[in-house]
Amino acid sequence: MDEILKWLSEYSLPVVILLAIAGTLLFIVRGAAEKAVEHAFDRHAKEFELRLTRRSAFEERVLIDRYTAVIELNARLDSFMTMTKRIRSGQAPPDGFYALGTVRSEAVPLTAIYEELATKRLSLTEEFYSLLWEKAGLALQGINLGPDPDKWDAHEQQWIKSQDRIREAFRKVFKLDSITW
Repeated sequence: MDEILKWLSEYSLPVVILLAIAGTLLFIVRGAAEKAVEHAFDRHAKEFELRLTRRSAFEERVLIDRYTAVIELNARLDSFMTMTKRIRSGQAPPDGFYALGTVRSEAVPLTAIYEELATKRLSLTEEFYSLLWEKAGLALQGINLGPDPDKWDAHEQQWIKSQDRIREAFRKVFKLDSITW
């Protein structure tokens, strides 16, 4: 206010009015520019946050799908080997276990596991895919093993080692040991 009174004493009234209008316009333009920049920054920050949220949700979904697939496929392989051991012990195979019924040719549940492994290869990652593929190969060997108990013992040891590798990879990837309640 003192500045305007000083100008009135030095300049004519129209010049002071023009200076006051120019100062006011400059103040308004500066405020508008600051608001526009702030709004643009907020909009970009919100878009970035939304992209991160979507990406995070996607990654979470992939991890959940991977976790579920590994658990499910591993359990199905274990169930298959249990059934294989039962058949080896003299129990009749369940209906539909072999593709051609009574002739031992293709084990249908194992074929389904191989198909699902191939389908879920990308979501499993190569580490879990190769570990489960190896275990499926052991299941295939198990269904074709003869009655020799030494071969079965050796096969059982390979099966246990395969299971241990899967558990270790599972712990490493999903960090289950660090989850506390």
